[in-house]
Amino acid sequence: MQNYPRSLFLVYGHRTALLVITIPLTIGWILISFQPSFERVCMGRFATGISTGFASTSSTVYVAEMADVTMRGFLIVGSSIAISVGITIVYSLGYLLQENWQLVAVICAIFPIISFILISIFLPESPVWLAGKKRFSDAKKSLQRIRNCSTEEAEDALEEINQRFNSSK
Repeated sequence: MQNYPRSLFLVYGHRTALLVITIPLTIGWILISFQPSFERVCMGRFATGISTGFASTSSTVYVAEMADVTMRGFLIVGSSIAISVGITIVYSLGYLLQENWQLVAVICAIFPIISFILISIFLPESPVWLAGKKRFSDAKKSLQRIRNCSTEEAEDALEEINQRFNSSK
């Protein structure tokens, strides 16, 4: 099971994986919130738990592949902190709204939908994944878009990516 998420990410890319993960995450929260039964809550928790695990893995690798070397560590730690803060907020809402915990689940179902929209509009595919698929022109465009850099800087970064691929073989 450990390599299953990795193989999905390698085949489809982290951006696509993040988009797909939002679907069972949303469904899980909806199962928890509407007409709950023990079975539905368990199925919903299973779906949200697995999806969150996949999302945290994929988002961390995506950030690592997208970020400039000078910002990579900061952004990876920042994304881990953001996940922890999000979990804390959900637990706090659950505690504060104990009588209306289904409202918390509905609120939680909204965030994957927003994530899907934002990922679709703003996030390009990882240049590392694109280069691994020999889509060098797309990788360069992705680098230029996410790092707001010149063509020359994107080509230099792409060369570094290619060197990493060649040295790992």
